[in-house]
Amino acid sequence: MSKQYYGSFSKSIPQRRFSLWLPDILYERIATDAAVYGVHKAQIVKQALIAYYRSIDNGSASIVSKPAG
Repeated sequence: MSKQYYGSFSKSIPQRRFSLWLPDILYERIATDAAVYGVHKAQIVKQALIAYYRSIDNGSASIVSKPAG
């Protein structure tokens, strides 16, 4: 089954709000990148999650191993 992930905001695609506590070091890295690249911190996190799940769905995750079973 093919999953669709969307990288840009569209009102036609249902979305939900998500709150997340991050370690300070990770938050600072995201905040710095957001300032450097002129994007919102939420967009960086969203794109990272989309890329992560795409790699899992495509079977190409190199860092993460799938659970046995």
